[in-house]
Amino acid sequence: MERPSLNIYKFSLGRIQQSEPRTGYNFVVSLMPSVALINKEDELKKVNIGLIGMEVMGTNLALNMESKGYSVTVFNRTALKTETFAKGRAKGKDILPTYTIEDFVSALESPKKIMLMVKAGKPVDAFIEKLVPLLNEGDLIIDGGNSYYKDTMRRNIDLAEKGILYIGTGVSGGEEGALKGPALMPGGQLEAYALIEELFRHIAAKAADGLPCVSYIGPHGALNRGIIQAHRCKSSGRPSLCLLYRASWCRSFRKDGS
Repeated sequence: MERPSLNIYKFSLGRIQQSEPRTGYNFVVSLMPSVALINKEDELKKVNIGLIGMEVMGTNLALNMESKGYSVTVFNRTALKTETFAKGRAKGKDILPTYTIEDFVSALESPKKIMLMVKAGKPVDAFIEKLVPLLNEGDLIIDGGNSYYKDTMRRNIDLAEKGILYIGTGVSGGEEGALKGPALMPGGQLEAYALIEELFRHIAAKAADGLPCVSYIGPHGALNRGIIQAHRCKSSGRPSLCLLYRASWCRSFRKDGS
C-alpha cells in the first residue's frame, strides 16, 4: 500500500514556506528562531523576588540570591544596564530581566517581594510611587539603601495605610558582602520581616558557628540609626574596620538570641 504524501511547512514571521512533498506518515513542523512558543507552565511560573537597581550592589545581591536557589527578576531605570547585566554576569542564571515596571511586577509571585537598591532620597520615593498602583495588600517593598531613618518611618506609615508592607534594611559588607554574604539589619513591621526572613538568612554572611548575620532590628527606622557608623567607616576607606563592625554585629545578633 502506498503511503500518503504529506507536505512539510516552515513558519517564519507570518510566512508559510512549503517544502518538497515527502512520503511518510510522520511529519515535522519546523519553527524558525524568530518564532517563540510560550509553554503554559512557564507562563504560569512566577519569580520569587524582584530587585530594582543595577549598580554593583544590586547586581551582586541578585547573583547572591540566585546562587541560593531563588529566582530573581531585575529592573533598572535605564534599560541598558539591565541588558548588560542579563547578557553578562546573569547569563544562564535564573534571573529574569524586565524593561518596564509593569512587566517587572507581573513577573512576581504573591505576595510580591521587591527590594530597592537605589540611591537614598527622592529615587526611593519615585520608585515607590510607581510601584504602589501595581501592588496589592500584603505585598512587600524592601529599601536596601542607606535611607534617612525619618524617611523610612514616613514611608512605613504611608504604605501601611495602603495595606502595603515596608522594611528598611541595612546591607553591610560592601560589594563583596553583597555577592558572598552581607550582614543584614531589617526594620519594619514584624509581619513584613516574616515574608523575607528565610531568604535573608540564606543570603547573609555566616558567623563562625554557622548562624546567619541577620536580625530583625525593630519597627520603622530602627535599623538606619544602627548602621550609621558602618557607613562612615566604609566611606573612610578603612575596610578592615568595616569587617570589624560586621563581625561585632554578628556577635551581638547571636548574643541576644535573635
